[in-house]
Amino acid sequence: MTFPPNYPSEPENNQNDAGAGGAPQNPYAAPGGPGATPPQQPPAFGASAPGGYGAPAPGPYPAPGYPGAAPAYTDPYGQSTVKNSLGVWALVLGILSFVSCGIFSAIPAVIVGNKGKEAADQGLANNRGMSQAGVILGWIGIALTIVVVGIWIILIIVGVSVGSTSSS
Repeated sequence: MTFPPNYPSEPENNQNDAGAGGAPQNPYAAPGGPGATPPQQPPAFGASAPGGYGAPAPGPYPAPGYPGAAPAYTDPYGQSTVKNSLGVWALVLGILSFVSCGIFSAIPAVIVGNKGKEAADQGLANNRGMSQAGVILGWIGIALTIVVVGIWIILIIVGVSVGSTSSS
């Protein structure tokens, strides 16, 4: 197990950070003194810097390039599952028939759901359950729309007949 180095808690030269002449030392100054190496000039443009930081020397083989694009996904059985969107759309339209759109999305849910079931039967899709759920929700939406319209018609007839008998 290695431990971090121990640093002294106080500087060794405890004269208010003053140097030999009494003036404060610059902590950011370049180190100097006996045995210090003089600063070196940077290498010329295009030349390799000392220490191996320049461009690598050319080798006998060319540098590797970028690999080609990844191959497109294919089904291991050779079938395409491009018609899975039919089941998703049938389910979304069936849910919308309950939430806001009524018969305007219930009928397309039944149509698209039946097409999705046909695609699943032919092996072009693998989400037959979603298509079936869309068909069921579509038929329930159609039935609820018919019931609501029937109730509205009955309420209008009752309202008109009650209104006409009270005014005479």
